[in-house]
Order: sequence, then C-alpha cells, then structure tokens
Amino acid sequence: MKITVYSSDTCPHCVSLKKWLKNNQIDYIEKNVKKAKFAEELQNKGIKVIPYMTIEDENTKEVDSFVGFNPKILAERLL
Repeated sequence: MKITVYSSDTCPHCVSLKKWLKNNQIDYIEKNVKKAKFAEELQNKGIKVIPYMTIEDENTKEVDSFVGFNPKILAERLL
C-alpha cells in the first residue's frame, strides 16, 4: 500500500492527519503544497482542499482518495 498526503504545515487538519498516521505507525509520502510542483499536481487532479490523501494498492493499482481528516474512516480503511 502506498499512501500519499498532500498538505501544508499551516493547515490544522493536515497536521492532525499526519499525527494520526504517525501514531498508528503508517508510512506515507508527504507532498507539501507550498512547493509549486505539488500544488500543480493537486490542481491537475481538480482538488482544491487539503489535506488530500491517496491510497494506492501496489498490486492492483486501485486508488482510493480522501479529502479532510476523519479518524473513523481512516481507521476503517487503514487499520
């Protein structure tokens, strides 16, 4: 499973999401939208809100995506 989180350091929900992932020992790739290339990636996906997270099954290449921070949904999907 490959998890990517688009976030910024000034977004409270982003900080909460990253803390939740860390506390649950879930590895992820962070893409801080303060960097133009990551902001552009997000814009190209049509996403205007952060945090935005993708979960890719590396075997099937299926991708789930989530906007915002919802611990209940995260627990159901990742734990």
